[in-house]
Amino acid sequence: MSKFYVFACQIPLSKKNKKKRYKEELEERLISLIASLFAGILRGSRRERLLSKFVENECEKIDRIMELYVRYSDRVKAETERLNQLELDDLEIDEEEKYNRKLDSGLYTLQLIAVILGHLWTSEHSRMRARIELLLKQHKLTKKDVKDILQVLASQLNSDKSTVVYSFMITAGCGAFAKADCFELASIAIEIK
Repeated sequence: MSKFYVFACQIPLSKKNKKKRYKEELEERLISLIASLFAGILRGSRRERLLSKFVENECEKIDRIMELYVRYSDRVKAETERLNQLELDDLEIDEEEKYNRKLDSGLYTLQLIAVILGHLWTSEHSRMRARIELLLKQHKLTKKDVKDILQVLASQLNSDKSTVVYSFMITAGCGAFAKADCFELASIAIEIK
């Protein structure tokens, strides 16, 4: 154990910071759980039941997912801009370090939210599609923004063959995207190697 770790553990955290961190961790776990459900339930009555949850109460869960998408997208964009500024200040940061810092700022959670949105879109439920399009438009986003995030995920999975379990979860989720012409996710063909 390093001295810094011992020192950092002794710094008291305010209740507000603990509560905020707990809330973020809970959100991230719930997003991961929902993405895993979509990855594991590909068809049948269970899938229909899962999808119906997103239409309940005037699509409030889709509203929440989009709210989280915007928040995590903003965080990742801010971190990307910060990293670009560091490069301009002549500090060398390799691509792996950049990617890890983006993951720390919420890229992984953003990618899972994009996977969920892709599943909702490919369900071909007109009410869900209309709600997603409306919310994207309200936040001045496009389907291409979601696609770009998924392509980053796909490229990372293709370059890292050691994460087979993670790849499987995302592969199952992206398998349905091949038919999503509007999201144009057919280019995200991920194979488990």
